[in-house]
Amino acid sequence: MRFLLVLGASLALALSTVPLMPPASAAAAGTYFFHGQTTDQADKANGVANARFDQTAPTGTFPVVQTTTGVANQDFIANPLTAYWHGAFPAGTLTGQLVFDWWWTAPAATSVSVTVFADPDYAAPSSVQPEKIIGRGVVQLAPAGGASEMHGAIFINGAVQRELLIQVAATSIITGNGIHVFYDATTTPSNFSFVSGPLPVTPTVTFDTATPFAFAPSTTVSASFFGAEPQTTLERPIAGSQSGRVDPNRIFIDWPLSSRTGIGQLSRSLDGGDSFRLLYDRTCAQRSRPNCLTEGGGDTEDEVNLINGDLFFADQEVVANEALASSIDHGDTFPAARQFAVSNAGTAVDRQWLAWADPTFISIAGQSIEAFFSYHVPALAVHVMAITASGTPIFQPVPQLTDVSQSGNLRVDNTSGPGRGWIYLPYRNGGGYQVASAPAASYASAASWQANLVATDQPAIFPWLNLDARGNAYAVWVTNGIVYLSVSPIDDARNNPHATPPGRPATYWTPKVRVTPAQVTSAVFPAVTGGDTGRIAIAYMGSEDCTGVSDNCADAAHWNTYVSVLTDALSIARGGPTTILAGKVNHRIDHRGQVCTSG
Repeated sequence: MRFLLVLGASLALALSTVPLMPPASAAAAGTYFFHGQTTDQADKANGVANARFDQTAPTGTFPVVQTTTGVANQDFIANPLTAYWHGAFPAGTLTGQLVFDWWWTAPAATSVSVTVFADPDYAAPSSVQPEKIIGRGVVQLAPAGGASEMHGAIFINGAVQRELLIQVAATSIITGNGIHVFYDATTTPSNFSFVSGPLPVTPTVTFDTATPFAFAPSTTVSASFFGAEPQTTLERPIAGSQSGRVDPNRIFIDWPLSSRTGIGQLSRSLDGGDSFRLLYDRTCAQRSRPNCLTEGGGDTEDEVNLINGDLFFADQEVVANEALASSIDHGDTFPAARQFAVSNAGTAVDRQWLAWADPTFISIAGQSIEAFFSYHVPALAVHVMAITASGTPIFQPVPQLTDVSQSGNLRVDNTSGPGRGWIYLPYRNGGGYQVASAPAASYASAASWQANLVATDQPAIFPWLNLDARGNAYAVWVTNGIVYLSVSPIDDARNNPHATPPGRPATYWTPKVRVTPAQVTSAVFPAVTGGDTGRIAIAYMGSEDCTGVSDNCADAAHWNTYVSVLTDALSIARGGPTTILAGKVNHRIDHRGQVCTSG
């Protein structure tokens, strides 16, 4: 319990904003080098270690080393569970960034949280001093067996009178152990510099709640089965769709029904959603599921390849295994040769995701790849597998991503934009909301994937991501009952792989903006979909008589389905004003009481 309270306090502070202050002091210019003694690591247990910084470059040949534990109270000054340095700093107001050039080892890719305290009081009765913080941000570390140069930066904003304390804490109990920082040597001259500049500007958002939405009454998908967490796939022709294979009136809805009886279900509409029929295999009709050879009933997922119309259905066999089936006749049959138990190595498995891919992107052993399948080993890692044109998943012996607390929906850029052929995978971990990307052609190699931070917020449920017709990426999540959006514009040089020098998709993300209107005081289950360039819609459950986290709502709380529509979401990237059309979708209450996000 003490661990949870400490971690919760740290995360709450990491989510707070810093008030704007006057411009930075010019006297702070220059490079500040980290110095110390060989006993710095041990000295932290006995008081404030003499790990310091100044503007004198190191002259020694043997580096000083500090390490961190997997988790620490980030508000605790000179915390012995962190790595830290302190030193004199010119008085003034600092608005800009601290830019780090430092040497680390890390067993695996991970992130660290850097906190900057101004004028900490080491003699105070309490060492927990959040009021002294003038900046906090997350910096990524790459895997490195030997001391390797790495870079990062965080924003700071606040006044200093005499001293700064720079403190580094791991963000993961999985990958945060065994990381070391090297400094005070000519071979590892770890340092930082202050770069004056403006803080990220959050665009002004205006909500249009007066314009009504034109949603027709809902259709009952099943009068016999009560399914939870349904997901919907609407077919739509795109450039390159094969004639007769994709029908805009064809819609699929899946949901998990029962893990005890191994039933996940899939229904289909052929009339644009006016009616639905359950798809089931008559050879096991009593199971009311589309295929017979696998179990299921955990999480479910369906996806359609919009080039050839092939249908994929993924079903979680509790937390022991994953299952995959596919159909080439739009769900009429799921042949036995296209049904598989996905059995990669792992202690357990959890939420799976599907993403279709243009079959021209990649082929393996003469088989074109037309979809990707991902799932995560709880709190540890994510496996991403390719699915061939014959419906066969390709075994992935090692995970591509580690330190994954919860994964989100996989997406492939099938557009004609500059990010065509790249894969996106959103997830959350101790560092916040991350999005990893890789070229589809090299998806199997862990070295091809690179994660970038969207926000230090902790999403309460699945992080969600989607692309528009240009390949711009949109990330949504819910924290403390509020839905937020961040945009990654693909034409930004930092994201564009065809820029000079080449960028990498999902590198740059805009500051977050709130997309739930003021009257929606608690929200959960956000999902985003993209249309033409810059046009997106975000759906979520919301309550107007509960405030904060959905798990804590009163039994009488009312829940509805809402949608926020942005016709020019790229205005967020331009820093201009943004208008969000927001309103209610459903015609009767969806739910009453709490909405649990913990399992």
